Amino acid sequence: MAHVKDTKLHISRHDSSKWDVRVTGHIDFAPEDMGQYKLSIQLFGSDKGESESGTADSLLYTFFFSQKKVGSIHLAPRAYKVIPAQPGESVEFDETHRIDKSTLDEDPGYVWIYRFGTRIPIPRADEIYAVARLYKDPSVARSNIEKALVF
Repeated sequence: MAHVKDTKLHISRHDSSKWDVRVTGHIDFAPEDMGQYKLSIQLFGSDKGESESGTADSLLYTFFFSQKKVGSIHLAPRAYKVIPAQPGESVEFDETHRIDKSTLDEDPGYVWIYRFGTRIPIPRADEIYAVARLYKDPSVARSNIEKALVF
């Protein structure tokens, strides 16, 4: 069974309003792995909160990947990238997206400190992590269509 390993997040400033967000890692394929897999990457803000697990992590951003052009038609981006299986081998991934600074601001606002009688605003630190998911064929079932008058 294929596994994602060593996922690393790197964030660097591009300019005053954008950040370059890079997620790297590798996928280990078992000898029996065949076909195509899907890799999705999402960024979350890490916070302690009121949930049962003790954290209230929030989804900040989903990496979207452009598809190949079909004739003159540009297909809509997908929230996953297709990765062909390499049986018994390891495949690296390295994805970079340029993201607005405000999207990554998971702790908005300021902490005010006093220095020599002057009140100084310091932006709150943001704790961000990436999740890389690998999946093959999710099981999806569509229900029947029910007519209803909703008004």
